[in-house]
Amino acid sequence: MLPAGVRQWQDGGRLLQTGSGSVFVRSAPGTGAGPTVLLLHGFPSSSYDFRGVVDRLGGRAWLTLDFLGFGLSDKPRPHRYSLLEQADIVQDVVADAGVGPVALLAHDMGTSVATELLARDISGGLPFDLQRAVLTNGSVIIERASLRRSQKILRGPLGPLFARLTNKRGFIRG
Repeated sequence: MLPAGVRQWQDGGRLLQTGSGSVFVRSAPGTGAGPTVLLLHGFPSSSYDFRGVVDRLGGRAWLTLDFLGFGLSDKPRPHRYSLLEQADIVQDVVADAGVGPVALLAHDMGTSVATELLARDISGGLPFDLQRAVLTNGSVIIERASLRRSQKILRGPLGPLFARLTNKRGFIRG
């Protein structure tokens, strides 16, 4: 049973079949000029994180999705998930939406997918016009990241043990 807010978010979107599975997509047309804002969520979350953001876009067109394995999208098992596959799925979603230029806003894991999209853009292989990108709370260069103490522990030899000790309350607090 989904909470009422999530059900409402779900009712405003749809499932799109991709080569990897069905992904949840939500969008709104814009009333003004400017690129469509493409919102990519973080780990371990979903597009629902952006529910308060989209209301503040001032009539700008927007598009978001739940990555495969997250939120309201399929969670195929067994499946070998990859950031490259997630970037392919983003391309499918943008193509299906038929949007023009895109301004990308990515958070956390979404920044890793965004980095792949940027690399494709630089190499001339991105099939849509990516005009700008904003990357938040993510770092593909681990040496440049500002890790919390818990993240440092998770990356170390005690990581698997520490992960088992994490509970819902601690996760929400973090």
